[in-house]
Amino acid sequence: MLGALAGTVLLPRLGHRLCLVLSASAFVAGPLWMAVCPNWRILTTARVVAGLGIGLGAVVSPVYLGEVAPAALRGRVVSLYELLIAAGMFAAALCNFGIGSSADSALLPGVPRWRIMLGAPALPSRGYARYVLGVMVLMYTCNYLDRFVLTMMIQPIKADLEISDAMIGFLMGPAFAFFYTISGVPIARWADRGTRTHVIALGLALWSAATAASGLARSFVHLALARVLVGVGEAAGSPPAHSLIADYFPPERRARSIALYTMGASVGIGLGYALGGWLSESVGWRMSFVLVGIPGLLLALVVRFGMVEPPRGVIEGRSAVGEQPPPRDALRTPARLKTYRQIAIATSPYTLASYGFRMWIPP
Repeated sequence: MLGALAGTVLLPRLGHRLCLVLSASAFVAGPLWMAVCPNWRILTTARVVAGLGIGLGAVVSPVYLGEVAPAALRGRVVSLYELLIAAGMFAAALCNFGIGSSADSALLPGVPRWRIMLGAPALPSRGYARYVLGVMVLMYTCNYLDRFVLTMMIQPIKADLEISDAMIGFLMGPAFAFFYTISGVPIARWADRGTRTHVIALGLALWSAATAASGLARSFVHLALARVLVGVGEAAGSPPAHSLIADYFPPERRARSIALYTMGASVGIGLGYALGGWLSESVGWRMSFVLVGIPGLLLALVVRFGMVEPPRGVIEGRSAVGEQPPPRDALRTPARLKTYRQIAIATSPYTLASYGFRMWIPP
């Protein structure tokens, strides 16, 4: 529109040829500027320049062709010009379809197309970000549900498998916690390098399948192996989920989003107590494990195929660094922070006491 307006103003003053030169210069300079632009604002300016060139040419070219072409051929020359324009638009549409269809898969659902056309980052919409947060809350709920459901089935498991309290303590403690702890750092590093939604989906499927398989245990060893797999799988839940949420919510809304996500742990613990006791009395402890594990397997499919991996740092307008720091830096950096050390020192005895009460206080 601006190009057409410029054509009506400049054509009487500058003449056909000079207007065509300006149109061609803007049309060529605009795309070249787009190719080297450092940010979306300059890209927007470059698109405006290219649009001015196209609009100016669209106004000036038919007038110029109408004047230089022979009177007998004037209509056909202008018609051929319009036909060439239509062919160019059709070719551009085909290119856009071929390139855009593959590029759109990397964009986030709910991103307005005009933002992408102007070169702005593909920011997630608020609705889709809430959907992702809801899925992550469900994932974290399953995490703690599968972890604590064993608590309400201690007595029937002891009687059926003929195991002692010490063995039950091993199942709920070292068999789970040791492998949960040592698996956390390498899995988190994998999530930093790979696709976080895939990591979460794989971990969710693993711990849910291991929970369901606990119902097939015929001995203490079988149940211990299942708990080990639950620990390894659950280590793939929270670290990449925190990273994912950080790329869907800006800093001013991130704390509330993390708080809602963390709420899933309390919900999972409550469901573990409630469902564990009710299902154990209704269908037995073996079928209880199976029924509790199945929802996680279904949710893993949602995470794997129903969620999009956002570009790292896109919500803050930055791109993630390609080269990841070595693992020792990931351990040294928080260790140097006084606040982190104090939180770790305070959290360790609290966790020791709270988990002990949660495992053994319920009747």
